[in-house]
Amino acid sequence: MPITSTDIPPVESAPDERGAAAPPARRRSSTPEWLLRVTVESLLIIVSILAALAVDEWAEDRDYQELADQSLQIFAREIEQNLAMMNENVPYHVGLRDVVQEMASRSDPDRVTDVHSIIEGLQPIALQNTAWETALATGAFRYIDVNTVSKLSWMYSLQQNYQTTSGRPELYVTDATTAEQKMEMIQHALAYLNDLVRAEQRLLDVYLLALDEIDALAALRTHSTDSTAPVPDTQ
Repeated sequence: MPITSTDIPPVESAPDERGAAAPPARRRSSTPEWLLRVTVESLLIIVSILAALAVDEWAEDRDYQELADQSLQIFAREIEQNLAMMNENVPYHVGLRDVVQEMASRSDPDRVTDVHSIIEGLQPIALQNTAWETALATGAFRYIDVNTVSKLSWMYSLQQNYQTTSGRPELYVTDATTAEQKMEMIQHALAYLNDLVRAEQRLLDVYLLALDEIDALAALRTHSTDSTAPVPDTQ
């Protein structure tokens, strides 16, 4: 007679020493316990490293932001100082230009001596450029908006050209100097004063534009910082 599945008696657990039935054997995991522990510890180490790198990067970005802001503040103070000196001297130079222009219009060659005194008495304005040199030395330009850097570069180029501009006429009059030559000297002096006044007025305009650019950039940075700040819980 064939044996069916129902005829097979159930396997009973062997009794232990105390006579109680032993629990069924557990199925062992295919992954060793030590490997799980090592994997978890490795993941924790990686997360810690990534978090530390993120904190360092945030700190570096903040330091660069502070460097750029400090540099822009130095630029603003220096431009304001140069602007004040220009505002103090430009009206005087405009007045000298007008006086020489009136002398030239009268066609009086003997006034060349007065014109010579005016030209010799002119003193160049000692404009500052320390902020530019400091920004170059500290590398702050790498963290300032490129459009702002371009405008500052243009401004300091104009300033340098203004301070190094040559061509001041030499008005040497001798007994052999003719009236026509004296009038030519007066005209040269007038042309020089016209160029000087135009260069100074142009610098004044550029200084104002640079200050507006710095103020606008500072406002943009402040707005960006406020927009990224956490919103306080009002509940």
